[in-house]
Amino acid sequence: MHVDIQIDAGRDYQPHSAILVYRDRQSGHTIAEAHPAYRQGTEFHVAEAHPLTSGDVVDLLSQLGATALQFVPAHAVAASALAVAWWVPAQPRALFFLSHTDEAVNALSGQVFPQPPLLFIARQGHLSVYALAEDERPGPDTPLMAAPYFNIFTGHGVCKGSTPYPGHVDATRTAEWEQAFFGSNFTHHASGTRKITRFGGSHAELWQAAAQAGRFDPAWLVATGTTLKEALG
Repeated sequence: MHVDIQIDAGRDYQPHSAILVYRDRQSGHTIAEAHPAYRQGTEFHVAEAHPLTSGDVVDLLSQLGATALQFVPAHAVAASALAVAWWVPAQPRALFFLSHTDEAVNALSGQVFPQPPLLFIARQGHLSVYALAEDERPGPDTPLMAAPYFNIFTGHGVCKGSTPYPGHVDATRTAEWEQAFFGSNFTHHASGTRKITRFGGSHAELWQAAAQAGRFDPAWLVATGTTLKEALG
């Protein structure tokens, strides 16, 4: 194999290692192998592989400068280079609706309603949202509740649609993810047969009741059977 990489840094970079990633087409399960690499003349060679370990990954990230400590704001509950999770206290927010079948909820579009406390988990191009029964920072064993919104799948991931997500998972810029979520139109019940609330009326009546009460009653929330620690796994 001939490899020609030009790096104008005034340094003599030589092949050190190669990582090959394999993915099962059916399950999506992924494994990786690390190969020592070297150059022989103009040819690039890889030696016998060994399974890529977590130690290998940590060493590589350290060498690339990706393990530097970063400030984590108080609202963040977990963060890595690839994901961030944070909680948001109960507060009023505007909701936007554009349903093809529910004119009653469309009539409420743009109005401000009390929201329950929420937990967001953002990964590159993907957002999950849960509600919290208590208006306080969750811990690993905190049970998560279903977020009471349209556009959220059974697995609690948000149906992105045409909504542009931020191109980062920065714990100091989580407000941009919240703006993307609440600034989009809630269009449909995406959870199949799963109930998204225990409220006895329609979706429009839910938000009207919250507005009348001045708060989102945690008794209306549905337990997911998942803890924060499990959701982060």
